[in-house]
Amino acid sequence: MPFVRLLSAGLVVCLSAILAFAVPSFAQGNGYGVPLAYPGIDGNGVDLATGIFTTSSPEISIGDPGAGGLSYSQLFIGSNWRHSLWGTIDSNPGGTSHSVSVFGSTERFTTWSAGQQAFLPERETGATLKPTGYQMTYTASNGMVAVFDPVNSYEVFYPETQNDMEWVIRSVTLPNGTRYDFTYQSVVLGTYHCIEGPPECEPTYEAMFKRLQSVTTNHGYQLHLEYA
Repeated sequence: MPFVRLLSAGLVVCLSAILAFAVPSFAQGNGYGVPLAYPGIDGNGVDLATGIFTTSSPEISIGDPGAGGLSYSQLFIGSNWRHSLWGTIDSNPGGTSHSVSVFGSTERFTTWSAGQQAFLPERETGATLKPTGYQMTYTASNGMVAVFDPVNSYEVFYPETQNDMEWVIRSVTLPNGTRYDFTYQSVVLGTYHCIEGPPECEPTYEAMFKRLQSVTTNHGYQLHLEYA
């Protein structure tokens, strides 16, 4: 689980915490930590349509989250957890549906518009999902703009190891001008195949594990994660 530090202008100002919570033994789900697109949660935290159990850890915050501050918790969805301050684009196996998840909310896109050169949402909200160079840009109906980087075939993002994640969040800009930038920590795993026998071996890399390292706002706040 991650150790969380909240910082202001590069200095630790208030607290350090380990956000950990017990996963109930009766938790149900498909293993995906993707927020539900159309949640209908009962009093026990179970989504009525899917039977997926959801809950969250206690929240910590610094500054006013509505004015450039930061808040953080862990979301538990199905049988996996997820950072509350994160974003991904997941696709179904056929690539006909794309689920855009930002800060705990999900919107699904199922139609390609040749005229707009963008994917259109399942429900007519006015949002768009559009390729922009090598990135993907999501513009929500409220004016929020989220930019995603592609996930390469050799990259595995923790804790999304079981998902069909194709894009990972790089930045979010809110209508009020607040911007969030995301950085990641990489760990390269490799196996060594000897060419002429030891010690002359050439490494062959198999996978690069990546995980969220920090979230920084343009108001001088930063969330920094360290993993045990």
